[in-house]
Amino acid sequence: MLPMFAWSLRVAEMSMSEPYRPDTGGHAHGAIRDSFLAAVDAFEAWKAGLAEPEVAFGTDRVPVRISRVLEYMILCTDPLPTGAARQVAKVTGRRLRDDATYGEAAGALLPAVAIRAVRVRLLPATVAA
Repeated sequence: MLPMFAWSLRVAEMSMSEPYRPDTGGHAHGAIRDSFLAAVDAFEAWKAGLAEPEVAFGTDRVPVRISRVLEYMILCTDPLPTGAARQVAKVTGRRLRDDATYGEAAGALLPAVAIRAVRVRLLPATVAA
């Protein structure tokens, strides 16, 4: 058995060297974090009555619905840029901590995306808000 200090170093090494996995969380690649930030922008620009926006995801730049990006990042422990935290707070009405993570922001934004997506499906484009 490893001493606690050696074990914590191994965990830190693993989180820096192993790719991000949505089922275990941790540190996400910069391209994935950029996709998240694009998803926040896309949510803010989402016009009433239109289908859920898509953003280019990851290094392959595959088009993905913003809800999928948020779900993917729900366990990400990377710190969220302050400007993005303010933007998420503005569009959701939920204040985030100054040291919020991408995962916490995803958790705040996902319900708002779900509500808007339901409105798009249930209400005509001229009535959806």
